[in-house]
Amino acid sequence: MAVKTKAKPKLKPKRPAKKVTSQKVSGLLRLVRPSASWTAAPLEPISVVCPPGTTISVLDGAQREYVRTAATPEFTFRAGGALGTHTVRALNAAGRVIEQVSFKLDATSRVDDGGRFRTLYGQLVKSMQHENKPDGIGRQNYRGKEYRYYVPWILDHAHTAKGQQYLAPYAGEFVDVLRQAQREDGMIWSFGFQTQAPAYGYHYWAYKDFGYAKIEGDILFARQPVEQHCEYNFVDTIHLHWKGSGDNAWMKKQLGAAMKALDFNVSDRARWSERFQLLKRGCTIDSWDFQARDKYAVSFPMGGDMLIDADKTKFVIFFGDNQGYATACEQLAEMLTVANRKAEAEKYHARGREIRERLDKLTWTGNYFLHHVEDDPTVVRDFGVDESKQIVMSNAYALNRGVSHEQARAILNTYLELRKNLPRRGTAEWFSIYPPYERGFGGHNDRWQYMNAGVQAHMAGELARGACEHGFENYGADILTRISELAERTDGIVHFAYTGAWEPPPPAQQFTPLDLSSHATMDLREDGAEKTPGWMSETGGNDMRGLPVGAQTFSGVPYTITDPAQNARRAVVAVAHNRPNYPQRVELPVGKKAATVYLVHTCNQIGPSKIAGSVEFVYADGSSAIRYMMVGQQLSGWWFPGLGGPDAGVAWRGANGKCGDVGPTWVALANPKPDQEIAKLVFGSSAENAIYAVIAVTLADRPPYHEAGPISYGGPDCWSGALCMHALMEGVAGVKDAATAFRKVRLSPRWTAAGVKSVQVVARYGASTGYVAYTQTQDAKSKTLSLLVTGGGDEFQLRLLLPAGAVSVKKATVDGKVVASSVEQIENSRYAVMSLRNTAPVEVRVTYRV
Repeated sequence: MAVKTKAKPKLKPKRPAKKVTSQKVSGLLRLVRPSASWTAAPLEPISVVCPPGTTISVLDGAQREYVRTAATPEFTFRAGGALGTHTVRALNAAGRVIEQVSFKLDATSRVDDGGRFRTLYGQLVKSMQHENKPDGIGRQNYRGKEYRYYVPWILDHAHTAKGQQYLAPYAGEFVDVLRQAQREDGMIWSFGFQTQAPAYGYHYWAYKDFGYAKIEGDILFARQPVEQHCEYNFVDTIHLHWKGSGDNAWMKKQLGAAMKALDFNVSDRARWSERFQLLKRGCTIDSWDFQARDKYAVSFPMGGDMLIDADKTKFVIFFGDNQGYATACEQLAEMLTVANRKAEAEKYHARGREIRERLDKLTWTGNYFLHHVEDDPTVVRDFGVDESKQIVMSNAYALNRGVSHEQARAILNTYLELRKNLPRRGTAEWFSIYPPYERGFGGHNDRWQYMNAGVQAHMAGELARGACEHGFENYGADILTRISELAERTDGIVHFAYTGAWEPPPPAQQFTPLDLSSHATMDLREDGAEKTPGWMSETGGNDMRGLPVGAQTFSGVPYTITDPAQNARRAVVAVAHNRPNYPQRVELPVGKKAATVYLVHTCNQIGPSKIAGSVEFVYADGSSAIRYMMVGQQLSGWWFPGLGGPDAGVAWRGANGKCGDVGPTWVALANPKPDQEIAKLVFGSSAENAIYAVIAVTLADRPPYHEAGPISYGGPDCWSGALCMHALMEGVAGVKDAATAFRKVRLSPRWTAAGVKSVQVVARYGASTGYVAYTQTQDAKSKTLSLLVTGGGDEFQLRLLLPAGAVSVKKATVDGKVVASSVEQIENSRYAVMSLRNTAPVEVRVTYRV
């Protein structure tokens, strides 16, 4: 309660009262607040010193009266209703306003249970905003106007907007850019980057000749050709921004582009399967943008993983594209209906319905949706895994894309069963794909990473939101709890992907040190000999005399270092360009297979290119591969040597006559062709006159083993943070828009499933004044749930999740008055259901039976 201050009585107030727009009034009606701020938050108590004998009336930001009561010396009410300027009025017996004061009501999204979910909310905000610091918003000029975006790719932007909608209003601005830039046939670009002429970058040169890139002004627009999701993500973002803003005029402006985009998918030969009457794409992992590298891959000059050919590419039917597309058809139909274009609305409703029916018949297995179905029945892939047994991440997205409850139940049970049977040291069950591919996807094929069975936090968000909606509320809350714990163990960020599992380490490497004595060209000391230079041609003791010779082990790898005293002062293979007594290249016979070649080496007098020399692998079949030795990557200079990383480092440190810190570095070079015999290694010099010195060489039968860290790689973290935020707000907090701008709300607080006894929630759209605010408490002793709730709209359908074991509602009251309620059951969950027509602050109490 605010502290009361003494009022200065005004015996004869003027009539009618002068309108007052702040707290600074002289009169009997005054707001009592403990601070200088006169902006209140929803449900905040507001104290008023009242003129005696009056009636107090309070109007919200939409001028709706939500308080009317006889005055007391000091009256306290809770602020609520529509945001904006609220007016507190004193009315005389005749109902005339004799005095009024005002305050502002504003709302900021928040979740505060005093514990785990307050922490999670902060982690999610940080995750959404750290990509484009400080607020997660990027900016770009286009056609003379600045537009804002979350990520300048429509896929990433669309999903990030689902969390950012509670903080920022910019979901629609990137849509405006893509609508204006839309290709004539309806295609939507994957991204729009600010660029610098004349280079424009890789995407421009790889795609421009195929119609998948264009320059407009200083903006590069490009389409990852294999992507099939751009159009339905475009429509999804239109729908999201319309729901958050309530801006029908803006929405209607987008409808032509939205219809054109969805029509493109079903008319383009490279997008539509005539055989199945469904959307098709190149063979990718889920909805990603790189195709399989197998015998069916089509050759292109550049960008072959991403490019498609309508006649040559072997396409697949991917269920995620078709579900996303069907959902977009339904979203477009909803918007067309509001725009009074009912015939067009029915067209897209029918199209979405037909897509779903065909897709279910083709890809539903009874437990989850099948990853791929080949469009060409003669294609047989060999990825080292039974694809019919793989479950992919779009099954989690399917939960929120209109699948039946029976399908949702089966998908959720599949993931619950997977959680019980995780692979060794499995992080969680939210795999991008499981089990992983053994081969076929090149550099993206690392097992348990990224899209090949990495654990995906964005997918966890969709899984949690769907679980809450389909009667698996405990599972949904548990997922978000584990997401928060993952963030806590790393850097407070919810990352895009985590390492999925750790397999047992392979057997130890078997090493074969090579003898360089017959091919050495330089001494370790300054001494040298005829036609054999001393160390780096230095004098005055400035050499490598302290380096131990013979059998040595550095960083766990054995080497043989030639003793120059026993080999005519020759110990090191040194090469240089146009230097007396230094050869330009040296060939070292090998005649063995090896997965890794370890070198102890260093360099001197490096030129501007930073290239010390080269190592060429020459194979028994006559083929070859070359690796350039770069300072700072594979080696460093020998004074104050410095090099770090899992596959490179300093081999030895010591002193000589001139420097107290000298030494060579080591590197593990991966053999480009480990299955072929290496005939010889050729050490080549740099044309910039550097001296490249190889001190020792050892072969290993396998690559070095490095245990993966917990964080994987891939897409932007803001996407993951956003979908987990969406799951928190709409799933566990239960605030779901049933119209636009929260004018009608389906409110389903599910905190009992999370074990939360007391919580405060505000869900505020950044694009409008739409909001919902509530506090919920549970008293297990009295078997009572209490909810204090308000919002800026007109209607709530309240669905209050009862605790586990509750079987029915004993009594439900609103502001102390008994009201009718019902119990709705989904799976084993029971909800107390009632309607609230007035969104002024109301107190709901539900007593339940167990």
